[in-house]
Amino acid sequence: MHVSLAKTVETLEARRAVLAGELAAIDARLHAIAQAVQGESGLTAAAEVVAQRATRGASDRRSKRARRSWFARAEAVGLLRKVARSPKAPAAIVTELGKIKGYSGKLSPEDERRFQGAAYMAIAQALKNKALRRGPNGQIVAA
Repeated sequence: MHVSLAKTVETLEARRAVLAGELAAIDARLHAIAQAVQGESGLTAAAEVVAQRATRGASDRRSKRARRSWFARAEAVGLLRKVARSPKAPAAIVTELGKIKGYSGKLSPEDERRFQGAAYMAIAQALKNKALRRGPNGQIVAA
């Protein structure tokens, strides 16, 4: 048993040496290809590093981007009460909020959806906190 274990280790070491040689050859080829591409594109090594940092930095900035606040602190409830003086559907309230805040027609479609989501969440929170109430026909009115 001791002999078979030694043979297995010896075989694995030989295979490791062969694989290391193959990896070194592949690495040399990749290095040559990179130099050829670099020569064709006219990029220097420093420019390539800057480009890599820029692409890496973009993803870092995206993940650390500041959260957009659609309403100032305690502003949403006041605006909701102002808009919902008469019974309205939640969609109508969201549209009115967009007009009051000055977002109507000025946001990208993605930001408009984000604002609408924030407005619907503000309505839900105001209903939960009893600042607004829902009527029997589903319309919302200030409490």
